Amino acid sequence: MDDKKLMKILDTSEERIDIYLDFIKGSEFACPICNKPCKIHDTKDRSWRHLPLFHYESYIHARVPRTKCEEHGTKIVDIPWSRHDTGFTSLFEADIVALCKEIPVASVAERVKIHEESAWSILAYHVNEAREHVDLLQLDTIGVDEIAVKKGQRYD
Repeated sequence: MDDKKLMKILDTSEERIDIYLDFIKGSEFACPICNKPCKIHDTKDRSWRHLPLFHYESYIHARVPRTKCEEHGTKIVDIPWSRHDTGFTSLFEADIVALCKEIPVASVAERVKIHEESAWSILAYHVNEAREHVDLLQLDTIGVDEIAVKKGQRYD
């Protein structure tokens, strides 16, 4: 690998590491709906923020294929390291959620150098995802803050 390419991967002046991934020409990918192997229709360049490496911010860059399925048409393939339409890897999001259990969301956002709204969005997605798997059918009693009730709060 030549030095110019290496500098694009590790830029110590910006304190970041950029990782570039690609697929082998002629590869086929599974249709995200029916899972049948399909030829590539085209690609979309994408980037994701990943966990820090060696105390540097790290980013993954890849051409994401769109398949041409005979049954379902053109669809973007599932990426194993990220959910659709987010600029973060799943591991980065898991780190955000874990940090939010311990410190305020604003502090988490500042610590990892992302916008606070992005941190809230990540947290909201994963909390809502977890809530979908909670079975409350057996729940028969809840605790209520009596001070809030005296202030006029209603819990219907």
